[in-house]
Amino acid sequence: MAPALSQPIVEMLRRVFEELKLLYNYATICEARVVSIRKVDTQLGEETRTRSGRVTRSEPRGRRCGICGTAGHNARTCEMDVETSGESDSN
Repeated sequence: MAPALSQPIVEMLRRVFEELKLLYNYATICEARVVSIRKVDTQLGEETRTRSGRVTRSEPRGRRCGICGTAGHNARTCEMDVETSGESDSN
């Protein structure tokens, strides 16, 4: 048979259990708020991506020449004959 606890100890244990219940309820509420905030953040992110007008490509586009617009080389190595300013370099 368990020994009887004194009244002050019983009251102290009752208060501790009540505080633990309050803390548990507070933690549950906080967890629910975190979950709902994450859901809102996810939803806002999806809406922002769909409204931004940017299209995500499955494959990235290759770089293109700044002069002729074709891929495979850049403007420095472009073979197109382009006059820069109408002046010739003959001195």
